Amino acid sequence: MKFTKKFVALLFTALMLVTGCNNNNSTSNNIPSNNSDPNSTDITDSLKLTRDYQGKTFTTDGIGVARFRSHTDGDTTNWWVGTEKIKFRYLGINTPESTANIEPWGLSASEFTRDKTKNAKLIVLENDVDVFGRMDNNKARYLGFVWYSMDGKPENLRCLNLELVELGYSLNQLAKDSTLCPYRELFAAAEKHARSLNLKIHGEKDPTYDYSNDVESISIYELRRNYQKYGKIESDNAEGLAPSSGKQLRIRALVVGMIGDNMVIRDLQRDKEQEDEDMLAGIYCYAGYNTSLAGAVSVGDVVLFYCRATKFNGTMQLSDLQTSFTDRKRPFINLGNIITNETLQQTYPDYDLNPYEMDTADTENFDASKKYAAFAPYEGKFVKTKVTVRMIQSGDMDDDGQIIPGTEFNNYFKEDANHNYTCYGNSQAKNGNNYLVLNLRVDGTQYPRINPDYFQPGNTYECCGYLSPYFDKYQLMLFNNTSETYVVDLGKLS
Repeated sequence: MKFTKKFVALLFTALMLVTGCNNNNSTSNNIPSNNSDPNSTDITDSLKLTRDYQGKTFTTDGIGVARFRSHTDGDTTNWWVGTEKIKFRYLGINTPESTANIEPWGLSASEFTRDKTKNAKLIVLENDVDVFGRMDNNKARYLGFVWYSMDGKPENLRCLNLELVELGYSLNQLAKDSTLCPYRELFAAAEKHARSLNLKIHGEKDPTYDYSNDVESISIYELRRNYQKYGKIESDNAEGLAPSSGKQLRIRALVVGMIGDNMVIRDLQRDKEQEDEDMLAGIYCYAGYNTSLAGAVSVGDVVLFYCRATKFNGTMQLSDLQTSFTDRKRPFINLGNIITNETLQQTYPDYDLNPYEMDTADTENFDASKKYAAFAPYEGKFVKTKVTVRMIQSGDMDDDGQIIPGTEFNNYFKEDANHNYTCYGNSQAKNGNNYLVLNLRVDGTQYPRINPDYFQPGNTYECCGYLSPYFDKYQLMLFNNTSETYVVDLGKLS
């Protein structure tokens, strides 16, 4: 039978419509058959990146090289794209939670992603912007696929999103047709493979997760002294401890501040191991987003709730808060404001809502090489101190501590896409030209929000807030209602 050129062209067009799309990375006709090995990544192995990324930039071209900056969890990473810092959400996956909530396989997924992204010698980010959009709904995180090569060879680049599905860390959530449609077929095959073997989220018990109903009633003081016994442990801990989700904890404490829907709490009474003059221990409670906790809890309330202890950037906090007031097994209970409750005042005679006065102006014993040790006794406390806002010239640093050209800024604060900002300041202590740096941190969820222009360079402010370590320095996290209650502008002091 003879076919005209026109007929052949029409037939080819029809076949393209049936298959949906075409792509240089197409492997849809060569998807490996199911493998009974639970560690198999045959499907991920079969996909190769063939799009050209040389000389291109991800944020403008939809593909380009990136460098690891910091890790968040199994499906979120922060990258350097050139001199630009970006937050990045992986397309096609949704790994179990390991930050605000702690879920089975969340810690393992997080550590798998961190290991690959932090140690890879080559990272390429890719996205089909026309289909998936450039950023998430909040316009805070870029979207895309992560390709990594542990040896730095381009021919060995692997799609991390796909691998997480194939190993059972996530369901396939690549639900849209696009010019990357072969990815969709591979993602579906990867999920089918993981599901057939009941891998991880499809049926396996997570050996790092505490499934028991056991609950430890504990004070914040006890937790801070024995975190390794109670808290979430990651595999890279210096002590060589086994990874763990941490125990379920029951905490009864006084709310001394709110930051968005997140709480800062303090022990109601001193532990039996504490001296009478010791400061009551406190801690930040990360409830996550959209819990509306600030509408049900006020400063001065005594709360009883369930949670787990975690660390974020090495700083201890409470996460996985059970915030439901109607949960029969793990309810969040607000025992009311103890200022007006005589019974609670009698039960907890140490109660007060006063911050601890933090005076770091010890110039006589000031040691510049150990200057931040002055803050250590106040770590995790609700404190009051004076901070002078400074005009600085700074920027993003490279691995050698040098400012990266193009990132310089000359200001006293810096704000990100989520309206979080840091106001750069000094505390009182001074030795020559050396100051104790103490920055003010304003969370984008703070309400009512204190605007950056409230702080003026050269002015000194008496501030109340939660003192938290931040890498090698400290910051004072400011509460809701800050401009009305917790910050006083003292102007320029001599």
